[in-house]
Amino acid sequence: MADISKISPDGGTTKYNIKDATARTEVSTINGKIPSGASSSNKMATASDVTGLQDNVIANTKLIKDTVGWSGKNRFPITLDALKTANWRGTWNNNVYTDTSGVTFTVETEGEYVTAIKANGTASSIVSCFYIKNANFDGKYIVNGCPSGGEWGDTQKYRVRIGKYDGTFLQTDLGSGVEVTFPSGGGAEIQLNTGIGYACNNLTFKIMARDVDILDDTYEPYFGSTAFPRSEQAVLGAGNLLKFDLAAIKALNMSGTWNDNVYTYRGVVWTVNLDGTVSANGTAEANNQSELIYNANAGLANGTYYVSGGIRTGLKTYFYDGTQWYDCIGVPLPFTLNNPTNQRVALVVAKGVTINNEIFKPMVSLSADTPYAPYAMTNRELTENKVDKLAKVLTSSDDLDNIVETGFYYATTAPTHSPIAAGYYALIVMARNSTDAKQMVFFGNKIYGRALGGNPAAWSSWYEFSGTSVS
Repeated sequence: MADISKISPDGGTTKYNIKDATARTEVSTINGKIPSGASSSNKMATASDVTGLQDNVIANTKLIKDTVGWSGKNRFPITLDALKTANWRGTWNNNVYTDTSGVTFTVETEGEYVTAIKANGTASSIVSCFYIKNANFDGKYIVNGCPSGGEWGDTQKYRVRIGKYDGTFLQTDLGSGVEVTFPSGGGAEIQLNTGIGYACNNLTFKIMARDVDILDDTYEPYFGSTAFPRSEQAVLGAGNLLKFDLAAIKALNMSGTWNDNVYTYRGVVWTVNLDGTVSANGTAEANNQSELIYNANAGLANGTYYVSGGIRTGLKTYFYDGTQWYDCIGVPLPFTLNNPTNQRVALVVAKGVTINNEIFKPMVSLSADTPYAPYAMTNRELTENKVDKLAKVLTSSDDLDNIVETGFYYATTAPTHSPIAAGYYALIVMARNSTDAKQMVFFGNKIYGRALGGNPAAWSSWYEFSGTSVS
């Protein structure tokens, strides 16, 4: 924690130094107001000061999860290839495994991931075993997937046995789900067992590991963090399934020059608009087309889609799946994905073609009749990518002088150039560009603010605004 020592009044503004082993910065208070309780001998904050803030963060995060819903709740990935590696004592025929006990396990998939495993037959002399293994799985979850009515005692019908990757036993699910903590680095092994003499008739196991805060145990397959099931794409993805991220677009296009959201390359000036559309102006070089890569990881599941957004011949939007280009020059173009090795979308002005402030509206949709709309996040993304990651985490290894991207941040320990030495505070950054930005820190009943500007650009001192409770 940091000591605060008074330096001197200055035109009605009292300045303080915050002394810290790793950073020293100035904090200014408005109208000479000295922070409550501040002296050269007391501390800025104690551990108890931030407990309430932590509780509020946890409560608010859970509220958002409950309000938004938790699509994408299954955190346990299972692939057919992994199952074939884990189950070797019997025989495989495509997606059907015959165990040495005599029971067959049929694996159902959607895209890359397994959605169900169905057992048929009767174990003759030994218990049937079907293994699901993941060496990199850890954390606390509620695991379920055993059909209801499981028994494993004097009477052995069926069960889901849950353990570490090395087989160490942790829990058993008989149909109601169980809370399991997989130790860090321990991995996971899940066994599907049926008892000797028990006749299985399409006995269906659907394995799911969900966050312990989620009460709904309705099964949902795992589809990965980027490839969403088509049902969710159609219902929750609005009309446009093509993700838009200006920062990602900048990272993908480095051959030309950027000025904020404007990219100049091979004679064409590309302006990336906030609604996901792209304006273009200029004439492409005589021997080279001008291209703007819009998305290099569309994350679409297998199926048929339509790419649109091209304008006319010479001004196209294309989708590339790793082997084939699908070029749209006006009318939406259908294409089918079947385990693509690439999913790239780009906008092109053909060599020598002139474009005069016309607008590309890149879109991938499920229908040729879908009108253009900006990309809307799916429910899965809201939970996976936004709720838990809405605030980017900062630590003492970060430097606030370098945080110039608009967004929400949360400091667990105080970064360099913080206005306070305590962690557990919120930061909002509002930036016009990398040399013109505002920062606001929220801690307890205080707000701290500063600005970046000037030529050359430099950060101002921090200013403190203190509030009082309102009854």
